[in-house]
Amino acid sequence: MQSVIMYEQVKSLYAELGIDTEQALEVLTSTPISLHCWQSDDVGGFEAGGTELGSGLAVTGNYPGKARSIDELRQDLEQVLSLLPGNHRLNLHAMYGDFGGKQVDRDAIEVEHFQSWIDWCKSNNMGMDFNPSFEEFVDNCNLVSLGDPALTIVLEFLDGKVLMSALKTVADLTWEEFASKLGEQRLKELFSDVDILGLGYWSLTPDFDNLLDGFISRYDRGNAPRRMFFDFADINKKSKQSFTETTRLMGRLNEKIPMTISFNEHEGKELFSRFSLEMHDEPEIVASDLTSLREKMGIDELIVHTPHFAAASHSTDGEAYALQEHQSEVIRTAGAGDTFNVGYLSASLGNLPIKERLVIANAATAYFVTHATAPDKEQLIAQIEAATDK
Repeated sequence: MQSVIMYEQVKSLYAELGIDTEQALEVLTSTPISLHCWQSDDVGGFEAGGTELGSGLAVTGNYPGKARSIDELRQDLEQVLSLLPGNHRLNLHAMYGDFGGKQVDRDAIEVEHFQSWIDWCKSNNMGMDFNPSFEEFVDNCNLVSLGDPALTIVLEFLDGKVLMSALKTVADLTWEEFASKLGEQRLKELFSDVDILGLGYWSLTPDFDNLLDGFISRYDRGNAPRRMFFDFADINKKSKQSFTETTRLMGRLNEKIPMTISFNEHEGKELFSRFSLEMHDEPEIVASDLTSLREKMGIDELIVHTPHFAAASHSTDGEAYALQEHQSEVIRTAGAGDTFNVGYLSASLGNLPIKERLVIANAATAYFVTHATAPDKEQLIAQIEAATDK
């Protein structure tokens, strides 16, 4: 009875704001939600007994009732389903397979490792979404941990996505701490023989300018990389003064190492507005305006990529744009910008013309958003051949 009374009170409060809670519940009943499996166990999973992420800081706060097994995780999910109207889906990560306590590498995963989950979903009238949880970085990258990772939870919808980031773990990172944790020998190894030094999301770190200055200082004696590449992330989170100071610093450092900055559509519009400009819908105008912005910022290359086109301006390669194919079967957008940047970087390493760099980056992105994974060489070539602007 108490719950009914409380609901009626809440219903009245929402009604004052013009929100019909009964209608909202009806919509919820007919709208499938993909429930994340990791919300019950702190992103541990069940590979060889499971692991912890961030010492319990990720999701549950390391509460004593976190799921310790597949059975307990399913019990938690069943409890959620009993309280949630409608029919929903399960978003299952690769690390949550039913491996029977055995270590199974990601390249050895088979349907049999998820058959019990498939059966469970069918018995609960649920669909299932599979999240690959790739860890190919382990074999292809030299990863260095500076502490607990930052975490971003992404909620994707048909008309967009919501990103909720917890950046506290990296908020206090400074160049001095970075250099101290790695040590001189490790720093020397890390920054030597680099073709392109890429920085993704570092700009949201409060001490970014000193970090950038520190990175560049490693090349005072020569042997500098061909280029520095920045994914500036959400510049809306940087104050006008902070952004101005950062761009001035990058302009000065550009004389030592050529700078490239890549923006998505949202970030591009924010960049244009910071210079009292409007970002147009016509790609040729955007490419031209990028030249003006690049010259004002004093950097070597500027790129903007949108769902409809990508445009770039380079100090010696000139301007270019490439139209992006409309993708009607999109299944994932989180990570699309990263995939674009990887495609562009790969083409840059091959010294390809600026138009071809954009075409390759567009193709990599188109494949990613429709397959939820990056393409291999053959898949990338097929995507390029299918494009109309190449």
